[in-house]
Amino acid sequence: MGRAWISKKRSLQSILDLSHKCAYASPVVFSQFSCPMETFVRLPESAAPTTLVEVLSALRKEYLTPRHEAKAWGDWIYLECYDTVISILSNGGLSNSATIEHGEGEEDGEPIDSILRAFGRLGWIGVDADGEFPLV
Repeated sequence: MGRAWISKKRSLQSILDLSHKCAYASPVVFSQFSCPMETFVRLPESAAPTTLVEVLSALRKEYLTPRHEAKAWGDWIYLECYDTVISILSNGGLSNSATIEHGEGEEDGEPIDSILRAFGRLGWIGVDADGEFPLV
């Protein structure tokens, strides 16, 4: 970033200040930079954790083809034919929260609708800047 670009935008938030806003389900576009659209889902605090097997099964029931990969930096669920991925918090094969990272051009419709239905059937809820919302 050049000084001219920074000085033009001095009255606006810096790009670094926008990073915390990316965790909720709304894209933030700032000049030529953008944050990926994400949707955060989790179980209610009173619910028992869901197994990764149950999550994968629920996604299959929505006619998606998920593939789970455990990486050193976290667990990921990839969907065949889509760029959208699910970063899922897992401890011993149990999970209670995930972030759906929307692929480019996949912000609305499929596969997002099917993913939200799958998590909703498992009793999960969505969370955004306005609070909690039901997934089904």
